Amino acid sequence: MPRAVLWLFLGACLLAGYAWTWPRERNNRERNRSRSSSGGQTWAYTGSHGPLLWPKIFPECDGPGQSPVNILSAAATSQPTFGPLRFRGWTTASRDSRIHNDGTTVNVHLSGDYFLSDGGLDEQYRASWMTFHWGECNATGGSEHWIDHRGFPLEMQIYAHSGDFSTFEAAVKGGAKLAALSIMFELSKQKNRAYNPIVEGMRMVSQPEVDKLLPPFRPSDLLPAKLSDYFRYSGSLTVPPCTSDVAWTVFAEPVTISMQQLRAFCGVMIMERTDSAIMLDYLQNNYRPLQPHYRGPLYRSFTPKATVNFAGNPTSAALTLRLHHSRDCSSEPRIMEVKLLNGSDSGSFILVTWERPLTVPDHILGYSVVFGLLELGGSQAAAARNLTTDDEQDMVRT
Repeated sequence: MPRAVLWLFLGACLLAGYAWTWPRERNNRERNRSRSSSGGQTWAYTGSHGPLLWPKIFPECDGPGQSPVNILSAAATSQPTFGPLRFRGWTTASRDSRIHNDGTTVNVHLSGDYFLSDGGLDEQYRASWMTFHWGECNATGGSEHWIDHRGFPLEMQIYAHSGDFSTFEAAVKGGAKLAALSIMFELSKQKNRAYNPIVEGMRMVSQPEVDKLLPPFRPSDLLPAKLSDYFRYSGSLTVPPCTSDVAWTVFAEPVTISMQQLRAFCGVMIMERTDSAIMLDYLQNNYRPLQPHYRGPLYRSFTPKATVNFAGNPTSAALTLRLHHSRDCSSEPRIMEVKLLNGSDSGSFILVTWERPLTVPDHILGYSVVFGLLELGGSQAAAARNLTTDDEQDMVRT
């Protein structure tokens, strides 16, 4: 077999879907932790200034497109225009970013030129700051977004804006377009070294109202390994003033973190103001509840190309997969894989496997697999061929 690239198209179809939420209970003790917003008004995560009362001061917090939401992958529409995201400048180390304990959460204000574009975004956005949401430092929850009814112990959100503004707050007031990235965390026995600068920064600002210079880090190191799989919906800021029309990108693949690293977040302290005293307490459960009234469309990214290299194969071939499907009846087939099987006198074979689409009509008539051979330089080596199966399994000799 020549040194070549084998390309395939797997045919199927899709339906539009929606994201909706399921309510979750909170097990917080009553607090009156408050924070000043623009205009001197206060808000908190619990107590007399908690999320249920935000709309009285910030009317937009009661709007129909509020975040966070419970993302249901089975209801997501695969959108061909939502391809790979482009992260320009993210591999450059940030050396002047600051971390701030503002009494409600911990924010990282990014210094540097970090831009986000493509992936269905209508223009280029500048990443401005990051924030974190956690629960009680266990595996039971703490993230604002959920995926398939599952909460995560920690969520990092990276906010970006269009235009040339000095701060994110100025961008919001100036009517700039807003975008946000959501990264979930799951516990691992191993430390995530990429997050050592963030964890060290958390320990540096463990006392309330402290602002410190972060150790250098590369924002690209904080992102999930699989950036091509994400959900997209139009939501809002998850804190007052709850500005709407935020383009949310929620990555499907979590990032790992150790329990020891997670505890650094729960080691952050804030000031509790009561009627008669000011006390220190640990910052926990700093997340907005899921918004039960969201009924907007939910999309999932479309990965048109994925390359699998077969190391050690005598032919040194690479299989390049391209998914293609019609929109008429179902979502795209999931987890497409191709294996190159070396035969003997009868030649070589390819084994194509995939999982049944999540969204399907009453029945599937068949699947269409289109494949062809390309030279490594990209030129067509042979005419494309189209094989159609009439069942979930089939064997075709070519």
